[in-house]
Amino acid sequence: MKKNSALVFYVILFLAAVLILRLFDIVDISASELLSYIFCIYGIAVFYNSFGKKKRLELFTGTATFLAGVFLFITNKFVFFDTYKIIMPAVIFIFGAGGIMLYVDDKSDKKILFISLLFIIFAFVFAIILGSLSFLSFFYAVFYIMKKYWIAVLILFFVLLFLKREE
Repeated sequence: MKKNSALVFYVILFLAAVLILRLFDIVDISASELLSYIFCIYGIAVFYNSFGKKKRLELFTGTATFLAGVFLFITNKFVFFDTYKIIMPAVIFIFGAGGIMLYVDDKSDKKILFISLLFIIFAFVFAIILGSLSFLSFFYAVFYIMKKYWIAVLILFFVLLFLKREE
């Protein structure tokens, strides 16, 4: 329970810091972008609290929540002509990635690894068939996000560091 209170405290602290920075026009952040950050922070915290503890549902949920936050962030920062074309591949990818995390947590379940890899491959093939993904645009997006939003990764690192210190 102590970890959950710390998580709520840090999420509220993050929200307060962002809102104060927004009031002074230091950062320009939309409500949906803020929601994406919250999903990412919450997902990482749930993942962190469940990994290695045989809490498969929480582990999957944390992974899915984090990746949903990443998806929201990407759709807010990049122009997609047909956003609906990337929703289904993203959902399929999130299921696959969640399965991979379940396998990493319990390597005895080889079936989940195989099924998860199929989901991930299918997501990429589906996105390519729909025309919503090209390899060049994918690598450009990853590079752009890493270059421009490294501060968010740094904030997440400190949140995890504080949560680790609470143990």
